[in-house]
Amino acid sequence: MIKEIKDHLFAYLLLVGLLVGYVYAFISFWSDRLLLKGVVVMMIITYFLWGVLVHKKSGQINVEIVKEYGLIALVGGVVLLMLTY
Repeated sequence: MIKEIKDHLFAYLLLVGLLVGYVYAFISFWSDRLLLKGVVVMMIITYFLWGVLVHKKSGQINVEIVKEYGLIALVGGVVLLMLTY
């Protein structure tokens, strides 16, 4: 795992930066439920695409990886959406 992070340091820093931005937006827009849902959807899409593109670039893409990123993104998104009600 450490070698993976070292090999793709920029990609991981980008992911962390984007997720921090989404968390900030989620907290900032707490009173606007519709906007919160939009932030969550964008977070789901960003995480999924990030995972697929990083693995495609490294040549390690397969159906299981795509399913894994999709499932984790959906579960995380559903949890966040449940918080908005």
